Amino acid sequence: SDNSQAIEFSGAGAVMDMARNAGQFENRSVKNLAQVTPQDLMAPPPEDWLHWRRTADGQGHSPLKTINRSNVAQLGLRWSVAMHRGSNQGTPLVRDGVMFLTHPNNKIQALNAATGDLIWEYQYDFPADSKLLGGPTRNIAIYGHRLFMTTYDAALVAIDARTGEQLWRTVKADYQQAFTHSAGPIIAHGVVVSGINGCELFTEDGCFITGHDPNTGEEIWRTSTLALPGTPEYATWGDISPDRRGGGDTWIAGTYDIELDRVIYGTSQPK
Repeated sequence: SDNSQAIEFSGAGAVMDMARNAGQFENRSVKNLAQVTPQDLMAPPPEDWLHWRRTADGQGHSPLKTINRSNVAQLGLRWSVAMHRGSNQGTPLVRDGVMFLTHPNNKIQALNAATGDLIWEYQYDFPADSKLLGGPTRNIAIYGHRLFMTTYDAALVAIDARTGEQLWRTVKADYQQAFTHSAGPIIAHGVVVSGINGCELFTEDGCFITGHDPNTGEEIWRTSTLALPGTPEYATWGDISPDRRGGGDTWIAGTYDIELDRVIYGTSQPK
């Protein structure tokens, strides 16, 4: 009931950080982590969860049958882990028994999925004011030995899934123009695809979706989510001039139709 103690205690996430620092935690490497191949992404192994909705086309269902209607009532808590404070809507990925868990504050942890033991932790260094714009880190993507995450400050980063080391960083837009992310990337035909948020300021660039090289972060292509001059869709926005066309944010990650080789995104309302 001591008020000073109540103020000092800021939540389970802070306790987790203090405990880790007190123990001088050092990142370890994930041993024997198999690369995620294009074939794996096309047909994920039943025991893995390689897309934010398990399959490229977003089915969101596991084919595992060990847990079923007859025994689901016997499920119980095996382990728990405190997460960083903040808005959180993340979907973990799982590969070879390793869970890659996103936290608020653009943080990723690699955990032993059987025990909850922390293997490594990656904390992206973002400008403090960029967090005021960004939403929760809803998802990350995995390909090869790399994880891909979009950030508060409108960048895309690649992290070594074995060590948590940042491999490259690519800035997609200027966060000081209100650009940010809430949806993470997906992998489509070997390309890291992601949208952008924060298009309320009617900036010249407007909202868009980009494709990046997974090895270098180089931007391969960029597609506007607004109806621009010279396109068949331009007239669908009526008489609104190009400099007054806004919105078209991608709040949610897209999906990939393997047969059509086509990425599909829903976007927010036009402004």
